[in-house]
Amino acid sequence: MTTKIIVPFYPIDVKGKEDYMKFMADVTGGELVPVASLSKRQIIKDIFGKDVHASGRGLPFPESSCLFAKNKIYTPHFNVVGVTKKSSILRSRLWNMYDKIIALTDYAKKNFINEGINPKKIELLTLAIDHSKYQKIGGGKHFRKKYGLGSKEPFVLAVGLRPGKNTDVIAKACIKAGVKCVMVGATEKSHVRSG
Repeated sequence: MTTKIIVPFYPIDVKGKEDYMKFMADVTGGELVPVASLSKRQIIKDIFGKDVHASGRGLPFPESSCLFAKNKIYTPHFNVVGVTKKSSILRSRLWNMYDKIIALTDYAKKNFINEGINPKKIELLTLAIDHSKYQKIGGGKHFRKKYGLGSKEPFVLAVGLRPGKNTDVIAKACIKAGVKCVMVGATEKSHVRSG
């Protein structure tokens, strides 16, 4: 049986190697089901009684996929269950219907538990990063020198400059706060917006 991967929208505006949604589909042999382009009736028909991996935030879908799926996993891609008390209660009830919840950080896992998610359902699956390749002895002296930052000067590091990351909002906030901002990750000039 093909796993249905329920996502808020697809395609996303990134290069192929950054397309984590396609990567999920390729690894699992699954089929992407972008809910933004389908009616609720069609989504239910596509996932009813199927194995589902819901990914991302969105009510009613992808979050309520658990009501219709057979085997169900959910990866929220954020660190809290809900912002308001009402959304926390609704989401915690829905999320507890999933067989497994994938937390991407230990911080998220703790928050999920504090907001009522059954700890036995939560699996911690952190991002695969080889920290030894990104840590250098010296307390960031080279980095600070490269970007003209003083040794104790606070700054914001914005990683990932593709469209949709709201780099213009980050830049304006840094200007307003009087804090320097270092933005890294652009692969094309078209990905850089001035603000």
